[in-house]
Amino acid sequence: MHEANVFGLQFSTSKQALSSILQLSRYLESKTLLVDPRFISLIQDVQAHFIGDKQLRIGEENLNDILESNSVMMAFFDRDGLDILNLLKSHNLLWKKFTDQSFEVIINGISHRLIPFSLSKSEDYIEFILRKVKRIIPKVENESFVGPVDWIRFVWTLQRSRFISCEKAFAARYRQTYPQFFSGKPRIQNGIILTLQRFRNWAIERGMTPMLYAGTLLGWYRECGIITYTHDIDFMVFIEEHYDKFPDDVMNSSFIELSLRFNKHSNSGFLQPEDLLEYKVYIENGIPMDIFFLYHDQNSSWIGGLSGVTKFIYPLINRTCATDLLGYLMYVPCNALDVIATEYGNWSEPLHSSKYSWNSSPRNKKLVGKVPPEERAESFIQYNR
Repeated sequence: MHEANVFGLQFSTSKQALSSILQLSRYLESKTLLVDPRFISLIQDVQAHFIGDKQLRIGEENLNDILESNSVMMAFFDRDGLDILNLLKSHNLLWKKFTDQSFEVIINGISHRLIPFSLSKSEDYIEFILRKVKRIIPKVENESFVGPVDWIRFVWTLQRSRFISCEKAFAARYRQTYPQFFSGKPRIQNGIILTLQRFRNWAIERGMTPMLYAGTLLGWYRECGIITYTHDIDFMVFIEEHYDKFPDDVMNSSFIELSLRFNKHSNSGFLQPEDLLEYKVYIENGIPMDIFFLYHDQNSSWIGGLSGVTKFIYPLINRTCATDLLGYLMYVPCNALDVIATEYGNWSEPLHSSKYSWNSSPRNKKLVGKVPPEERAESFIQYNR
């Protein structure tokens, strides 16, 4: 017999931990899912280094800050809550229930935390509370008690699951204060969210974190929706997540049309290739969508621009949170309000698109040089639509 340490959890043997998980699943008639990534290697042939916290990628939250330190994390769908309770009672198990509707069950001296999963109305994502923090993840595909089919993707979403909300109370007051902006037909209909959901999934499959950006981020936070007079959608992605075949994948997709790529290759000493990358695409009904790549150093983050040569500088963006936009899961910077305030200043008052210029209105714009005439042709690539 030897002691096993599973990402900080102590058990007499790994076999004992697996035995307790299987035993609880049988008692609860397979109504639970194993969703604790620290135990992947006990269930499936998945390498532990995929989920370790020693080398977090940008945007990720440490698993040790998410999971219970001395319990095996399991889950059940809230519709099965009463059945779970009755089964716990019928088997005379040692258990207790918490105010967040989760259960702790002790089997063979091992603690199992059963977390209720609630499916959103749109059935796009799952809500749950873990260590008093509300979290949301895309809907889980599962195979009985084993848990998620794709453990790697599940862990990816778990590390970006901390929930932050739009300003619902402010959004209601905003609509009352400025009814003129909500009386007509919006330029972009709410139905576009289905295309944004599709883009979200498409990006995640390619290891990218699509975060709401610029006016799309502002509309989510201030109005809990899409700004009625905006004409485009904006996302930003960490530059570390870019890959060479990204434009090819865009062109091969069935719902995105690639139009332009901005990428300054400069020897001027002002803005180097690692400082600017942007793709302009078109989605449903010819709606423009900009995909900006986000750069950073130890103290700040920035988006590059080609009006002259500019940087739009933000507080350091290094953690991704999840939110609800029109009933669907989207990703945002965890410091979203700081990002918005840095760009817009007084974000609580409307500024119509006709009075807003992307290259002059932002408060965080910094001019860092000019593009020499002989280099302008190299600053962008135009694709056939």
